[in-house]
Amino acid sequence: MSYISSLTLKVADLDKFVSGWNDYGKEASLRYASDVWASQAIMAGERAGEISVIYHWDSIDAAMDGVVALRSDDGIIKTLSESGSETVRRVLVRVDAERGGRNGKYVTLLTSISDPIAPEAQTVAVDRIWEVVSRHGGNGQMWGQVLAGGPMTGTYILATTADSLDTLLEGTAEIMASKEQQEFLANHNAALTGRTMSRRLE
Repeated sequence: MSYISSLTLKVADLDKFVSGWNDYGKEASLRYASDVWASQAIMAGERAGEISVIYHWDSIDAAMDGVVALRSDDGIIKTLSESGSETVRRVLVRVDAERGGRNGKYVTLLTSISDPIAPEAQTVAVDRIWEVVSRHGGNGQMWGQVLAGGPMTGTYILATTADSLDTLLEGTAEIMASKEQQEFLANHNAALTGRTMSRRLE
């Protein structure tokens, strides 16, 4: 079992944030988290422009202790201050399944609500969807559920990395048109609640 904490920020000076992230923030984060990356929401409704920093953790305890340590780090505090960064939200996600890698120019995030999904049913859905996504330019996918996130608690998430969103969305359309996916959504009273399209910050 692994976990993700997502830190969402409003940033006044993006160039200073990216510079601080590349010069210090990423390296400092990897002292605590098992992996980390950052992205900027481009197509995201009222969330457009927000920065998300995604930290991967091996346990909830590691996430709790790591976040506290990072928030006390002088270098990170300096970067946040100089870039005019303001915390919007922090969310903890349980990772239920992962396929492929985490690399890619773009990230899409689908959120949904549904009845509880049994692990066996989820595995079948994950494998079926990944088979299509991997043929349409998807580099990796991550499925999970928000464990702590205010009104988002309980929301299911599906994050996909790719180098082309045009190609990826062709695959998404194929999935949504399939009888198997429609049955899966109906059987679990599932409803999509949002989609964001972001670019990775390197």
